[in-house]
Amino acid sequence: MSKRMKRKHRVSAWTLIRRALVSYVRALPVIAVVGLIGAIPMQLAVTWLLSRQGIGDDAVWELRYQGLADWLLGSLISPAVFLVIHRSIVEGSRGERTGVLVMLGWAYRRALSVWLGTFLTRMMVSFAVVIPGLPVLGGLYLIQRRWPALGEVVTDPSRVVSLSPGELAPLLLMLPLLAPPVYFFLRYALAEVVVALERTDGFEALQRSKVLTLGARSKLLLAMVVLDGPVLAVGLGIEGLSDSVSPWAGSFATAFSMILAALPGTFLVHVYLAQGGDAVDRRKVAAPTASIQS
Repeated sequence: MSKRMKRKHRVSAWTLIRRALVSYVRALPVIAVVGLIGAIPMQLAVTWLLSRQGIGDDAVWELRYQGLADWLLGSLISPAVFLVIHRSIVEGSRGERTGVLVMLGWAYRRALSVWLGTFLTRMMVSFAVVIPGLPVLGGLYLIQRRWPALGEVVTDPSRVVSLSPGELAPLLLMLPLLAPPVYFFLRYALAEVVVALERTDGFEALQRSKVLTLGARSKLLLAMVVLDGPVLAVGLGIEGLSDSVSPWAGSFATAFSMILAALPGTFLVHVYLAQGGDAVDRRKVAAPTASIQS
């Protein structure tokens, strides 16, 4: 009987995707304000650094600066967005609504308090995903030396469409090597959500994500295809068109494309809730209480 009940109340991936789409549309104004407040200055700073060094649209340097910005400022923006998404979902279920400016101040105050934890957790997740992916990086290095045209795909994924099936064959043969890094990515997919909502970071956040994603990793993988794929394609298209106008226009386009990335983030919050996440500050729960002596 208990097994039947569990099967009956299990939430399907498509239900979670539908809920994420509805929640994203409802919360889009506040997501846009909170995200753009952080993303626009970040992207303008990246463009300024590129212009100062006179390296134009050098993709390698752009990736380096973008990566640095994502580590430092992205670790503040990401929890702020997760916080407003979660609060919007909870308030929507209660029929409540908080003003955008109030939500903005609240989200960044909370995000600032977990910035270091998000930074460290993001670093740990990156190592957990990159280390199993070293064979992939080695393969890409060898491919770049043997087929220079394929090497350019690493820095500009949009060039994949211009390659013939024969040219793509080496990359296709490497697909099985992606299994280990994808596995660890799915395992720790909720780590940053945990940091934002539960204020638990480091190894505890990774362990918490491991527990919460049990039984949901196939749903997360499906969402990578259904949500992340189109979002990435649209984002690259917008950035490519804007970069053809000017680098500064491209920086604004990149900032706006980050708002699109909040859609998969909304799905992650719904998975967190469906898997039993309670958004309780675990530092306070775990804190020992002083005994009262009479």
